[in-house]
Amino acid sequence: MKDLEVEATTLKNQTRQRTVKDVLTAKGINPKVAAFIPQDIDITEEAVSTWLNEYGDVFGVQQESTQGESQAQNPALQAQRRINEVVSTGTPPGVDEDAMSKILNAKSAAELSAILGVSVS
Repeated sequence: MKDLEVEATTLKNQTRQRTVKDVLTAKGINPKVAAFIPQDIDITEEAVSTWLNEYGDVFGVQQESTQGESQAQNPALQAQRRINEVVSTGTPPGVDEDAMSKILNAKSAAELSAILGVSVS
């Protein structure tokens, strides 16, 4: 019975170490931070993430919400999201964008007048 208890404890510790290490590695955090995570928290990804959100600033870890806010304000990322949305949904450009494209690609004054609906005198 004692052997089984020792084996169960060993397996539990190994599983905990592996889970914590995997979560830290996935978040780009040095796995050595695992030494500071309390033994009494659950061995789930959510529990480790919650602990990191609460105490991560001590180790120089930005909270996920702060990272998300800074990314949301980045114009290059906003443009990339718009491009990805168009590509993934297959939505054609809006009327204004399509009209501007036609105007810019007009080969002659007559073609431009036809696009704009203006009669040439």
